[in-house]
Amino acid sequence: MTVRLGIGIDREGALLALPDHLPPEFRELEFSGEMLDSSTARRRVNRFAPDRLALSVHDLVPPELARLVPTQKLALQLEFTKLFRARCRRAAELKAQEIGVSFDLETAFGDARYAAELMRLLRACWGILAEFRLTLRFSLRLPPEPGKPELSRFVEFRRSCLCPAVAFALELHPLEPGMARLNKEALKPLRFCNELWRLEFSMAERRQVDFEAVNRVLKESGELLPGPRRVILAPAWFNGEERQLKSLVNMAAPLLGKQEVAIPEEEEGGLLLC
Repeated sequence: MTVRLGIGIDREGALLALPDHLPPEFRELEFSGEMLDSSTARRRVNRFAPDRLALSVHDLVPPELARLVPTQKLALQLEFTKLFRARCRRAAELKAQEIGVSFDLETAFGDARYAAELMRLLRACWGILAEFRLTLRFSLRLPPEPGKPELSRFVEFRRSCLCPAVAFALELHPLEPGMARLNKEALKPLRFCNELWRLEFSMAERRQVDFEAVNRVLKESGELLPGPRRVILAPAWFNGEERQLKSLVNMAAPLLGKQEVAIPEEEEGGLLLC
């Protein structure tokens, strides 16, 4: 299994602090949708042109807006569509190929009215995705919390969209206790849609992440992929410094089939953010 590594940036300050040349292990750069409204951030992203790094957008619109808008009046839904289109256009101008949105699929499974409004909203987005040649990725949190819908429900919803430009971003929280339950049988419903994973943790907790366990989960999810498996490291409170980037690459070495090298904390440069 070949893994292609990426780095996720959730704050504009961290984006601006990135060195001009990232460690070669990073092949992708992911940034948040709000940065598309900042000309300074867009200029910075543009320096990582797609001939150097593949670009993608996480949370194209704020998650709280994406989850609430299906319950709102038509006027607000139209405003959402305008925002969606404007940010898709800017993402395409930067030559990004994918966008992520955190729609509330779980509520849709239990509320028929919400589901109908969500699907109507999504249908208004299909043409925008086609216009700008973008793929929309639904966020899917792993491991599932107790009492949450089965993974197969999410896969069925994706199929019901009848849109080829829809996929998942599997958001893995490696410090949650449910990691041990993510075995081959549990992950079976995702065997055809597990090409992109996001590892979510904070820089303060980075030393607690067991990347060998993460690697096990990736392998047990199956290898029926047309290309490399993509893994985005998305640490909260990452400040963009080169030393932090190198530290993250070193810790993620098991995903790349390499050996992690012990680095003294004082050489990692401001990593402890407790």
